[in-house]
Amino acid sequence: MVWRLTQFLLSGKLDNAIPGRIRNYIRLCGGKGKITISLEGDFHRDIRGAKIKFFNEAWADEEFARDFLINLRKRQTGQAGDITTGLPPQNYTPFPYIEWYSRENRRVVIELDLTQIEVVGDSVPACECEPITREEQERNMVENLRRISEEIGIYPERIRYSEVPFPRGKE
Repeated sequence: MVWRLTQFLLSGKLDNAIPGRIRNYIRLCGGKGKITISLEGDFHRDIRGAKIKFFNEAWADEEFARDFLINLRKRQTGQAGDITTGLPPQNYTPFPYIEWYSRENRRVVIELDLTQIEVVGDSVPACECEPITREEQERNMVENLRRISEEIGIYPERIRYSEVPFPRGKE
């Protein structure tokens, strides 16, 4: 299952000032309040090393949000997925995309418009950092699939990275 939180998102801040770490929070409607984020990894190179603030006008009503988000944990830890504004140098999407692989809730995704995100502070110049490769992101996805398969009793040791059929795209 993918937790698509865009319709419940009110606001958030994420900080990648310390290389290899992403911290801060998001706020959701439905009485869920502040969700603490603590991830390993980095933003894509369009914003690596910076902080981002983002907001949204929640689409979901409070009751629906409360019911849908009942099992979403108040603390999210895990591995960063694709986190980008979609601005040049563009390595993934042409729009803001926030994704992580949660130890508590598996994969989480927020998709926004450029008008809904603000970069705070300076990022590392793109020419000074390597792009996050599709292969690295595929490994993150495979690890997420392994955890899911363990939970449902499938034998993940039989799943090898080379056997997972991910489409190959441009870097």
